[in-house]
Amino acid sequence: MSQKQFDTFYFPSLKKVMDAFIKEGYIMTLFAEGSFNTRLESFTDFPKGSIHWQFDRTDMARAKKIFGGKFSMEGNVPSSMLVTGNPRDVKEHCRKLIEDCGKGGGYILGCGASIGNPKVETLRAMVEAAKEYGVYKK
Repeated sequence: MSQKQFDTFYFPSLKKVMDAFIKEGYIMTLFAEGSFNTRLESFTDFPKGSIHWQFDRTDMARAKKIFGGKFSMEGNVPSSMLVTGNPRDVKEHCRKLIEDCGKGGGYILGCGASIGNPKVETLRAMVEAAKEYGVYKK
């Protein structure tokens, strides 16, 4: 959908629903399928801690810059990488995500979408990256 359609039709309805749930004390979990780069700023007026984001293919450094300290977020490890990729590339991708998004907390390393038949070695590489690069040092 175009940005104009998003701004005119989609977002106003979503905002009304989200505002009602947030008013009741709920934390909204939003899944941004595909790239959500052009729509991130639409959500900045929601209260701190009111949204947990699950991203599929969004620029995570940009999302962290816009949402860091306000909303938690997770994801952006492509499912296709875990199914067809190699462990070295998975670990490098995860390292970059952790470096881009982990500072100050609020990021959970995770898949962009559901995974069908991942390779054990790529999942292991993802876990190794989390253990090696996702540790907060005092």
